Amino acid sequence: MKTLRIILSTERDATPPQHSRGRHPRGLTLLELLLVVLILSMVAYSAVSLTDNLDSQFRYDDTRLKLQQIRSGVVGPTGGVVFDGQQRLSGFAPDIGRLPLTLSELAGSTVTFGVVAPVFDADPAATGLNNGGSETALSGTAETLLKGYRGPYVPLRASLTGISMFRDGWGTINASTSDDAANHGWTVTSSSGLFTVVSLGADGTAGNSGITPFDPDLTDQVTLDDWTVNLSGWQIQVRKSSGSLTNVRASLLVYVDGSWQRFTTSPAVTVDDTDPPETLTFDSSVTNWPAVGGAAVVRVPIGRALLVLVADTDAVIHNGETVLDGDAVTAGLQPVSARVSLYPRVERPTVLLVIP
Repeated sequence: MKTLRIILSTERDATPPQHSRGRHPRGLTLLELLLVVLILSMVAYSAVSLTDNLDSQFRYDDTRLKLQQIRSGVVGPTGGVVFDGQQRLSGFAPDIGRLPLTLSELAGSTVTFGVVAPVFDADPAATGLNNGGSETALSGTAETLLKGYRGPYVPLRASLTGISMFRDGWGTINASTSDDAANHGWTVTSSSGLFTVVSLGADGTAGNSGITPFDPDLTDQVTLDDWTVNLSGWQIQVRKSSGSLTNVRASLLVYVDGSWQRFTTSPAVTVDDTDPPETLTFDSSVTNWPAVGGAAVVRVPIGRALLVLVADTDAVIHNGETVLDGDAVTAGLQPVSARVSLYPRVERPTVLLVIP
């Protein structure tokens, strides 16, 4: 048997491509290379500049935020906080009764905050502060106040050394080791009733070097109006439920750094059961009242204080007054009193005290 063998074959054109005569593939010229390098450099520089600006803006914003946190730590957050169902101020000044001397005082962790009994001194010092004389602790549940240190008042961050600090956004460190421990890299001044905090900015030097927009110092200042209340002219309404009582004054007991300071109305008045109620006035003309920061008016720290009625038998202020006992039948002293909240930059509270 014969086999038919069919062979299929294909042919491909193996002819290489022909280039046009006189033309050859070429690379970039030196000028073109330089132009590419220039463009890439500009793109890289723009990216670095953008990154630097974003970093600087973040540090600037962080510093601004921390200045606000320092202010809130001194005078309390806006609107206060809630204790026992009541809105109250909570900050270094309302808790302690003074301004901090350094930033580290805001950053402490030893808490002494708690219930404190106001102490009435019948014969206080010329400044109104208790001086260890004839003192009476008003420890009734209607008189005690929440006072004392409850820090830290600013949120601390652990540093590379393991020590918690509160530095500005630039991580500034004070030149002096002791100053750095006291103020965490900030420039702090606390005097004359003012608390001033300064960040030295991106350049780390006082003033403005003008190299970048972030070089100027950032400053915040707590003023007298931020942390104290002017008592001058504050009027308290008083009446007696029946009969009359002579030589009545009102004293405000204010907590100041572990002690108590007494401010008293002038003059003493006679209180009876007729309308309208008698008015007791805090008068700045009384010479033995202290003036915070050299101010001409009488100022007391913001926060909670105790207002009590006192009997004055010799018409001499801060000279042997006694706390009025509102219930002579019940054992123990029952003061005619009211706890008051003093807020900055708002009207002082309206108070009516009734003597049984």
